[in-house]
Amino acid sequence: MKELWEERYLVPNYVYGTKPNTWFKQFIDTHTPGKILMPAEGEGRNAVYAASKGWQVSAFDLTDAGRHKAMRLASEAGVTIEYITGDAMTIQYPENQFDALAIVFLHLPEDVRRIIFQRLTTFVKPGGHVVLECFDKRHFGNNKSGPKTIDLLYSPIQLQGYFNSLKMLVFEEANYEIDEGPLHQGPAAVIRMLGEKVDSTKV
Repeated sequence: MKELWEERYLVPNYVYGTKPNTWFKQFIDTHTPGKILMPAEGEGRNAVYAASKGWQVSAFDLTDAGRHKAMRLASEAGVTIEYITGDAMTIQYPENQFDALAIVFLHLPEDVRRIIFQRLTTFVKPGGHVVLECFDKRHFGNNKSGPKTIDLLYSPIQLQGYFNSLKMLVFEEANYEIDEGPLHQGPAAVIRMLGEKVDSTKV
């Protein structure tokens, strides 16, 4: 998996563009800046946007190529981001550290999703948010964007199960014309989620 993404990001252009994801941008634009964790951040477009709006960004990705391009993009934008290479299965941050967790098109095999999502959620403060957009299983067969393997796509029931500890503020299936660099173009069927981490000590 790492080799696939390294090769994808080694090209000079930004394969997913330099502008933020629309759903992520909406969250950033409507919430008070704080500390945000951004896993599988790739070439950095979302991290750089969040930093430009005053968020303190901690990002990571499997690839050195992705990190290199993200840091270059941040430098060009005149913002600072923390970006390290690491695996979501093993990466460590303090619990209850972040005001938000942003998961944007994180393609994971079904057998590790629950473990990874629950790990990442532990790093979010009670009252913090988890914002997510992923390709729906309805997207299967689309050759212009997204995984070509249905097991890397998500269903609403699956996602609700992975994040059943959150208070759901928004949970919806959506269709739109995606325009995020050469590898994300055309009609997209997605699931969008915004959840709030519940303070377990007050339940």
